[in-house]
Amino acid sequence: MVEIKDLKARCIDRNHINIIWSLYPTSEDISSLKFKLYRSMSPEGEFEFLAEFDISISSYNDSITFRSKHSEYYYKLEIYNPDKEDEKVTNIRNHPDSVAKEIVRKTNLLLR
Repeated sequence: MVEIKDLKARCIDRNHINIIWSLYPTSEDISSLKFKLYRSMSPEGEFEFLAEFDISISSYNDSITFRSKHSEYYYKLEIYNPDKEDEKVTNIRNHPDSVAKEIVRKTNLLLR
């Protein structure tokens, strides 16, 4: 089972958030796996598909438009096998739904 170790986000500037992640080491062959990244303005809300990556990629720069200085963004990262899309391969420790969510925007951002 592939396990996501970290999913972090940081604000680069008022229009960009850098999302980074890492995996726990595994002895499995994961070369055929891919990531899908999603974003939402609510933890329960509908997540919008952002991008798909090869398993070797570990970051993404998201272009966003802050609606206010208190905007919050939520991200979900999934790992899947393109040959068996119905097979879930993501496992995130301490997350029973196997989905990583990260509250990104907690700090006030000076909007100019």
